[in-house]
Amino acid sequence: MSRSMLCCVLVANLLLLASLTTRADQVYRYHRCSEFDEYFESKSAYAAHLDTVLSTFSSLDQTNNGFYNLSLGQDEDQIISIALCRGDVSESSCLECIKFGTADLPPRCPSQMIGIVWYDDCMFRYTNWYLFRSLDEGSYVVQPLSNGTIDSSHAEAFNKQLYSLLEALRDRAADGNSTLKFAAGSTSFTGSSGRIDAFVQCIPDLDQMQCASCLDHAFRDIVVSIPGRAGGRVLGASCSLLFNVTRAL
Repeated sequence: MSRSMLCCVLVANLLLLASLTTRADQVYRYHRCSEFDEYFESKSAYAAHLDTVLSTFSSLDQTNNGFYNLSLGQDEDQIISIALCRGDVSESSCLECIKFGTADLPPRCPSQMIGIVWYDDCMFRYTNWYLFRSLDEGSYVVQPLSNGTIDSSHAEAFNKQLYSLLEALRDRAADGNSTLKFAAGSTSFTGSSGRIDAFVQCIPDLDQMQCASCLDHAFRDIVVSIPGRAGGRVLGASCSLLFNVTRAL
């Protein structure tokens, strides 16, 4: 093999490795597309607006506290897009996650007018209906974490302390400003070596009551969907939460 060909192969391998590393760094959690037959034509105004949205979000160079929104078009051609980073991630991680989402979501929802994807570090979404400053309680996804269950002898006390922590975090997050509604904290589990860590977050353009209502809905979903679990997350279009026991009870 000639030296020039060898160099080309090495460069190609390095580019592939960089691509795989970038993909691996973004921990995918879930996605949803249009629930009805809401598709757009490749040459439509909606398609052009979506291209502009993807280009704009992929070119971001500052985090704005991790919250961005953009609306283009009118009526049936309107597209509204939102990107929200987890409130405690770094600026570079936030931008990397959003840029990754702009490339990752469209193939997951090909030619569909609605798409949302969640990663560990951010959420990216576009839709054809108005959502700024509005509460969307129809897109919750509840997932248990892989760290087992709470022993039945501790369950009642654990639930009380978990809900007390989540309610305190809810109030702190809801009191946030128009660019950040996020709160994280922990509590020791009485009579045990366990500790509960948690965070909650709302889309920051929600008002205080909307944020609190969204998180209350998420709390109820945990009770119904993953009772007795030592960790879980709720992924929502308007709010999210995560809790985890860092040491076994």
